[in-house]
Amino acid sequence: MCYRYTLTKPIKELEKRFATEFAPEALEWKPSYNAAPTQAMPVITNTESMPANQLIQLFHFGLVPANSPDGKAPKGLSLMNARAETVLEKGIFKQLISSQRCLVLADGYIEFQAKGKLRQPYLVRQAEEMPLFAMAGIWDYWIGADGLGFGSFSVLTIEASPEIAWLHDRMPLILSPEEESMWLSKELTDARLLALTIQCQKLPISAKPISASTNDAKNNHPGLFQMQPVQMSLFD
Repeated sequence: MCYRYTLTKPIKELEKRFATEFAPEALEWKPSYNAAPTQAMPVITNTESMPANQLIQLFHFGLVPANSPDGKAPKGLSLMNARAETVLEKGIFKQLISSQRCLVLADGYIEFQAKGKLRQPYLVRQAEEMPLFAMAGIWDYWIGADGLGFGSFSVLTIEASPEIAWLHDRMPLILSPEEESMWLSKELTDARLLALTIQCQKLPISAKPISASTNDAKNNHPGLFQMQPVQMSLFD
């Protein structure tokens, strides 16, 4: 799954890589080493009716449907991720996938492996230098009774590639630079969407253990990336 991820590059580097600019209201964003659900993170949406279309905006991680009565996800539902294989069938996601897709900007994601009663976090990335990439996402925009609102998103997931299947059986749908414009295109059909999920599994990635303090979403600093395997007890 993808419940935590990283985006550590400065604003100027993101603007250069994705050939666009941050929306003025998004310039407050700071790099994140442990992005968690509800955090506002940079995305690029695909809809002309959306304010600041094609600019980098800040949306909340974890989808909140536009028809939510209270600005929260439906009780009992986890909407941080959407399975690419069934996204065309699920009610909430099915309504969004055809027209409300986005790029979720990242340079890595964090997966956890259970070790007894503890969890060892791993940083998964494409290369040692952690290049920027985009994860395929879908989004919605919620507006409250007072007229104020916010955007939110889910990350699409696919079956894990062989390099990291030992860590988890799922991974985010990571797009190549050529596929990013396709994902935002109005011409993308359902059949091409499914073909795209298969294609993206071939991107080379690797994982390394990082600080156990990453388990706490409140921790968000460069020191988390230092290799520090969880210390196991003789009694685990």
